[in-house]
Amino acid sequence: LVSVPEVVLRQTALTKLDLSGNEIATFDPRIVGLTTLTELIADNNQLKALPEEFGLLDGLVKVSLQNNKLKFPPPSVGNLQRLRLLCLEENLLKDLPPELGTASMRAYKSLSRPRIWAERSTAWQ
Repeated sequence: LVSVPEVVLRQTALTKLDLSGNEIATFDPRIVGLTTLTELIADNNQLKALPEEFGLLDGLVKVSLQNNKLKFPPPSVGNLQRLRLLCLEENLLKDLPPELGTASMRAYKSLSRPRIWAERSTAWQ
């Protein structure tokens, strides 16, 4: 797959979406129509950027975008108040974006491998 299939974008009750192991370079902004989505996994793709509207997916609890080509997420990712797990290992990121509220996130970084993994503490609620 090089894009999210149209049939997936029309699902109104989808809670988990795994798009791992494809050639997806960008998400169609209409992905924000998946308002019931709580888990998004798109590891091992070619993602270079996320749509600015990504922060409208406010039901997300887990996002894993490992092994892509992301340089930075859009500032709207800070709007994901329910987000508890964000995996961004093996991307082109050098640091966690400030919009994630680093005071409420535990982050683990290794400079030998571009690895960024963050978990929002339960006290942050």
